[in-house]
Amino acid sequence: ELLQVIQGELAPISYNKLDRLDSILVVGISSVIGSHLASKLSAEGKRIVGVDVIFDGYHEGRLKIARLENLLKDNALVTVLQGDACTYSLMEDLWARYNFTQVFFLPRKLRTISFCNCLSLY
Repeated sequence: ELLQVIQGELAPISYNKLDRLDSILVVGISSVIGSHLASKLSAEGKRIVGVDVIFDGYHEGRLKIARLENLLKDNALVTVLQGDACTYSLMEDLWARYNFTQVFFLPRKLRTISFCNCLSLY
């Protein structure tokens, strides 16, 4: 069930900037730090949008899935999307949908930190 949720594509919608929800973006939400951070922030009543590459061949996806299942259990304030934060179109769409008041950039791979050109959106 979780895989169906996080692997879905964002539906095209026209947005009114006034209707966008204040949210916090967590890149690397399936990591130990990212999932705990999202859990703490959502417990404080904050809306969280998380982006992560779940099956990257770098870590076992099932560990990430287990953390996400625990995070999403009975938590309507957290949205998780399977995707690479270096995909400009994905990040552009997320910035159009949400009014991010904070961004936590917690990628596991050093390559993501060094070469990600999507940081201009932040």
